[in-house]
Amino acid sequence: MIAEIFGLIALASVCAATLIKSVNKNERLVISENGKAVRVSGPGIVIVWTGLQSSQKVDVRTQSLPLPDVKLDAKQSSVVSGKFEFKVIDPLKAVSTMNARNAATQIVQSVLVAVIQKATMEECLRHKFVLEREIMDLANEQTKKVGVKISAISLNDFKRHRRLMSELAGILGVLASDITVQLAGLSSAQVADSTSTIEACDPLYRITHDSD
Repeated sequence: MIAEIFGLIALASVCAATLIKSVNKNERLVISENGKAVRVSGPGIVIVWTGLQSSQKVDVRTQSLPLPDVKLDAKQSSVVSGKFEFKVIDPLKAVSTMNARNAATQIVQSVLVAVIQKATMEECLRHKFVLEREIMDLANEQTKKVGVKISAISLNDFKRHRRLMSELAGILGVLASDITVQLAGLSSAQVADSTSTIEACDPLYRITHDSD
């Protein structure tokens, strides 16, 4: 008799553990029946009827993800990157999308490419906040379909492409060589006088000759 009572208590404990779900304030529990999401519960204690229902927790905190580098048009030889913040506002839609996080990332990336590739580097630098707002508004028109809202977009890195920097370094090298050749044909006094003049008027000359 005592063994049966303990058996019933153990069975009741197991059933309670599988039926009762604890949902914290940063989560929501999506209840599904027959494979279809039907309602959202939480935060707090939620009862899920095992065998009839299934459940999935959804994080509703604001999250931050990096944006991939996006090239501007080929003539600009420049790239832009940054990050965006988002949160799940409709857990039912988010669960139905299978992976709302990836869906939001792909949407923001596609909008970013469409907007940024129409702009020049100068426009990106001068109208940074306008571009961020435009990207966020356009992205939210699509992300609301997957239960996600973009709360912020930050374009925090504008940089010239490496090829452009190499070309610039080559140009500076040629200029330095030309100046050296021209100075070689002058007398010592003229060289000293020309060097002082160039050094005073051309900061690039000073930079390239600081190490000498």
